[in-house]
Parts: sequence; C-alpha cells; structure tokens
Amino acid sequence: MSDRKRSNTEELSGKTIIIIGTSGKGLQFLWKILQDLNIKVILVDTKNENHGRRFVEVFIQYNYLEDHNDENHANTIIRILGHRKEQLSACISFAEDSMHLTAILSQKLGLIGINPDVARISQSKQLTYDALKDGLDTSNYSPLSFRIKNVSDIVKTKGLLFPAILKPEYGSNSEGITEVTSVDECVSKYTKLQGTFGKDWNVKRFSNAMVLMEYLPGISHHIEIVLFHGALLIALVSDMGPKLPGVFADTTTCFPTCLSERLKGEIIKAAFDCCRKIGLDNGVYNVEMKLTNAGFKMIEINTRPGCYRRCAVFKTTNSIDLHVTNVLIKCGIKPELQGENINYAVGCFLYSFAHKRQLRDPIVQRKIIKLQQQNQLIYFERCKIAECEKPFPKCFAHLVALDKRGVQFAKQNLLDICTELNLSSDEYNIKHFTRYF
Repeated sequence: MSDRKRSNTEELSGKTIIIIGTSGKGLQFLWKILQDLNIKVILVDTKNENHGRRFVEVFIQYNYLEDHNDENHANTIIRILGHRKEQLSACISFAEDSMHLTAILSQKLGLIGINPDVARISQSKQLTYDALKDGLDTSNYSPLSFRIKNVSDIVKTKGLLFPAILKPEYGSNSEGITEVTSVDECVSKYTKLQGTFGKDWNVKRFSNAMVLMEYLPGISHHIEIVLFHGALLIALVSDMGPKLPGVFADTTTCFPTCLSERLKGEIIKAAFDCCRKIGLDNGVYNVEMKLTNAGFKMIEINTRPGCYRRCAVFKTTNSIDLHVTNVLIKCGIKPELQGENINYAVGCFLYSFAHKRQLRDPIVQRKIIKLQQQNQLIYFERCKIAECEKPFPKCFAHLVALDKRGVQFAKQNLLDICTELNLSSDEYNIKHFTRYF
C-alpha cells in the first residue's frame, strides 16, 4: 500500500459508522476490514443471528421490515441510538431492502447519503427507466418498458414486440426474469411468477409489480461508478458472458472489459450521465447496461457497490477496495484510487445442477486450495451447495482465474482449470460461455 493510500484510509481510524442490514455470506469479509481500519460499527439488523454481530461495537436487533413506514423506523432507530448518534460519521447499507431507510436516516442525521426520493427511484427498474426518459442526454438509454400490476396491464403495452422480457420491478440476482414470446405466454408466466415469488417480494418490502420490456440482445456490462461531490473519480467496466438459457442467470465474467477504448469511454459516460440524472452524487454505484444496435441501454442502477465477487476481483486486479472506498466517501473523505490493472480476471459462476458432484469431491477441493495458494485463482462460496432450485437456479460459488499478462491468458487459465476440475460439460460449456471474451 502506498503512503498516500495509507494516509487516506488512516483518516477513517476511530470513526463510528452505522450499517443498516447486511447482504449474504459474501460480506463476512467486511468485518475484518473495518476492524483493521479501526472503524467502530453500529450494526442494525432484523435478525439476531446476523453473522457480523460479534465483530461490531454495538449490535441492535430491530425489525424494520414489518411494515413500509421507513419514516417511523428511522425515528425509532434514532431513538434507540440515543447519545451514540452524535458520534456517527456515516450511515451505510449493502442490502437492497434497506436502501430507502438508510437514505432517510442519513438525511435525519445530517450525514452524506442518497436523497430518499432518489433511493426509491433507483430501487425500481421502471421508475429508473421513466427518469431516464425525461433527460435530454439519457432518454436514448431507457428501454421500452411497462409496469405490470395485473393481467389487464399486459395488453396495454403499446409498441412492444415479442419476444420480450418479463421481470420483477424490484429485486436482484436475475431471480424471476423470463422471456415471453406472446401475450398469452406472458399472462401465463406472470400468473405463475406471482404465485411463486409474490409473497417473498412483499416480505422484502418490495411491490410485486413486474416490468414487461423490450428484449435486449447481446451481453451485459457492469460499470462500477465512483462519485465524489458529483465528480467521476473512476469507473471499472466488466463484461458478463451469455446468460443461462431461459433463466437469465449469469455464467461467466471478464475484467477488464473487452470493449474497444471508444466503446468503453462511451459506456462509462452513459453510466455516469444516468447516475447523475437520477440524482446520485456521493458513493460507489453499480450500473448494468447492454450494447444493442440502438446503442447502450440501461438494465438497472444499484445504489451500492456491486456484488462481493466483483469487489474481491477489483481488490486483486487494481488494489481497489470498493467497500472501503464507499465508507471513505460517506465519511466525506476523497479516496485515492489506483486505476492501472495489475492483474486480469476471467471467471465462471457455479451451479448445483452442473457442479454439485465435483465440488463435493475432496480431491477437487484440495486442488482448488492449492491453486489459490499459488495465486492462480480466486474461489469463494456464497452459500452451501444445494439442490438445483427450479425454475431459477442460484449460483452457489464463483471461480475466477487470474493472469498478469492479459485477458486471453486469464481466459485460457480458466478453461484449463475447469477442464482439470471437470467443471465444464455439455450442459455447462465454459468455452461456449466465454466466447465473447
């Protein structure tokens, strides 16, 4: 770590931050990072068994999901904090279902944060698309889309051609996204999805409305945008391989992007313009877009750092910790960032239906550990190996191959490793899923 970067993070020492909820097993690494930086954490979560509670200064169990009144929940949390609220330097969340509450808390506590109205817009894919349509510089990025609250809305989608995409208006991880080829199929799948996921969406405090939108061909690109007082500090662009047929789950990923320098510049500008249009100015944000024949189109904006897998990759490839970067910005400190690649990464997502047997083999596990020790790959499990969850399989682990020489070398390393570990097959062909890299 350079002296400049060290002095930058040393400014965090002794500060107290409040974190509202956490998201998944992948963030377990976060607690040690915050401890090493001597940051005191007050953690508020709905569950007593939160994996971070033993690592934080104060743990508050409070069910802010029981109704939709974030204003009241914010007032209650502030009341529980008591005198501790005077010590706070930042209010942060990594969980989709608490972003709006976090925005209200930040506003009430006078801390750097997202405007609550902006948090509402960014959580909703349809509100995001509508906001972009209103902008002179961003209207072209907004896909043709319609909010579907009931079956009768499906026939009111003027100008929409099939095949089209039906997806939840809220939520993440590609869950519930499906292709529809006609109005009748859309009605059938909408009804089925409401029965499968409707209650779960409500538990997470999201509406069970869906979005019916134009089909966007091609692979998607993730842009991690770092903004400080509205200025772009850095943008990291990664490519995603083809989706799993029929379920739109991720298969492979590549960093840095294989886009040309011109297109890379254009997608960064597009992501920046879209973030600024909806009102984002201070923080680390994740933007997903596609390059189509009609130019770049928005998929979604997340008002938090991207998934822990990408964050771990960036730490290896660029020595950038996006979670620490986000904390610095929320504390009002401008981060010092290293933009140059020191490593290249090509990875794959692992699923029970294709990889359960192999990953339960002790010999395979020993090989993975050895390759990790040799710094040839990053491997992490996000949940226990489980039976395939139908109709939408969930990735249980990520395997990312590294190489200092370039993307093509990292890709070949991944193919070699997957062949050796028997992770590539006819039903999950890694070579096919990396063909765009």
